[in-house]
Amino acid sequence: MTATDPTIAAQIANGWAQVLVLRLNDLYGTGSSTVVVIESEVQKAKVIWNTAQEGLESYLPQSQVEILEVQLAEQKNSLARYLYQIEENRILISDGEVLKAQFAVMDKDLNLSTGSVLSIIALQQRAAGGISGTQFQFQSNAVLGQGYLVGDGKNDLERLIGAIKTQNEEFTTELTIIKESIGELSAALESERHKVELLTQERDLARSAYTALANQLEETRITQSQEEHSAKIGAEAMIPRKESDPNLLLNTALAAIISGLLALSLALVYAWWIEDEEGV
Repeated sequence: MTATDPTIAAQIANGWAQVLVLRLNDLYGTGSSTVVVIESEVQKAKVIWNTAQEGLESYLPQSQVEILEVQLAEQKNSLARYLYQIEENRILISDGEVLKAQFAVMDKDLNLSTGSVLSIIALQQRAAGGISGTQFQFQSNAVLGQGYLVGDGKNDLERLIGAIKTQNEEFTTELTIIKESIGELSAALESERHKVELLTQERDLARSAYTALANQLEETRITQSQEEHSAKIGAEAMIPRKESDPNLLLNTALAAIISGLLALSLALVYAWWIEDEEGV
């Protein structure tokens, strides 16, 4: 490094030496600049994590997941009850048809036996145990065996079976409404869960990124404190006390060597030329 001012020359030499050492250590070691870069990335990752956490926390109070879950469970329970009652009514209708077939072969003007009257009463009680119950009632003279004719029993059975069938039709209509409601609630619930899952996943990814960078920063700091730098400054440049003078002895020796080499080259060329002429 040369300059008109020796102090400036020394300062420039030392400055470039420091830059070179930092560059070499960055290339072949951890380097201080690497730590600074990772620290910056850690801070950015922490901000992203906090933002994602705040977004999740602000959305959870307005989330409809729990409400939709309760509503969906209620609709599913209603669906199960209606399905059960429809099947029970089908059994009642089948039993009523069997009993009505027995009355069909009997004289309608005969009094019903106590067993037959009890069978009709049992059917009516079973039908009354439905979700909304039936409005069927026996005639006022339906006292066990007292003026309750076969024809009366047959008519009451027909009215009872008709009431049960009407009830099943109503239940079937309700089932259609419940199924539609279940479908809508299920779709809404999945949508709400998806929103919460996305926010949770975003928070978790941000937290994982921050944790990974924080661990990397800590490992880099440990490595940097333990490793030997690839390059070090052995000694700083000193300010010259005087200008450097030409080295006459060295310059004379170099001139002599160059002159000798030049003379040898000319001799070789001359010898080659003479031999070539004699050969011709």
